[in-house]
Parts: sequence; structure tokens; C-alpha cells
Amino acid sequence: MTQILLLLVAFLVFFIAARRRRRAWMTVTAGLFLVALAAGCAGGSGNPGVVGQTAGTPPNTYTVTVVVKTTSGATRSMPLTVIVQ
Repeated sequence: MTQILLLLVAFLVFFIAARRRRRAWMTVTAGLFLVALAAGCAGGSGNPGVVGQTAGTPPNTYTVTVVVKTTSGATRSMPLTVIVQ
């Protein structure tokens, strides 16, 4: 979220500064696009993902309760049974 706000501020600053110069405007837009693309790709997040084999969910019977709240404030709940084999 911080990166998005930083990009928005940079975009506004460069928009005001490059208002009269079309070439500068296109350069700034391309640069901001590349920064947003790099941030969106999470290049450098440091998360290697799942390493090795995962065990998964153990076989058992699980109960999950789903609760729905409407815009009028009414709530409904329904228990669901999940059987993992």
C-alpha cells in the first residue's frame, strides 16, 4: 500500500513538473509504469515459496461454519462438514 501511495505522489509531482514538455511526460509515465510493474511482480520480496514436499491436511472430518451478513444487518450461518480422506 505504501508503494502505491509513493507512486501516486511521484506521478502527481512529475505531472506538474512535466506539464509543458510532452517528451518528459512520456518518459516519466514509462518510468512509473516500469516501477509499478517491478513492484507488482514482487521481484525482491525474499520469499522463495514452498521448499520441499508439503504434508497436506491430515485425514479427518472437519466442521466449518460459514457466516453471511447481509447489507440490512441480518446474519445467517450454516455448518459444513468437510471429509478429508
